[in-house]
Amino acid sequence: MRYFPQNAPGGRRGVGPRGAERGTPMAKKPENHGKAWTKADVNKLNQLAKQNTPTRVMGIKLERTVDAIRAKASEQDISLKPTNQSPYGTKKK
Repeated sequence: MRYFPQNAPGGRRGVGPRGAERGTPMAKKPENHGKAWTKADVNKLNQLAKQNTPTRVMGIKLERTVDAIRAKASEQDISLKPTNQSPYGTKKK
């Protein structure tokens, strides 16, 4: 018999179709999961993007997932790229 890490005691615990049976907790859904975006939410997203707030922090503040933040920003043409970083090769020596 060949040795594989998943055959070892404690290997791959909680992974695969039987993971839920072993008590693996599911991820918590944000408060606003599945709810429509309000105008106030979009304004807050725009304000946070202008302040170069990281996407994960935006998600926490708006109680949305990072994917939802990115999708809405794309839909509203809001740039999430940081504006305070200089392009490559422009630093003075």
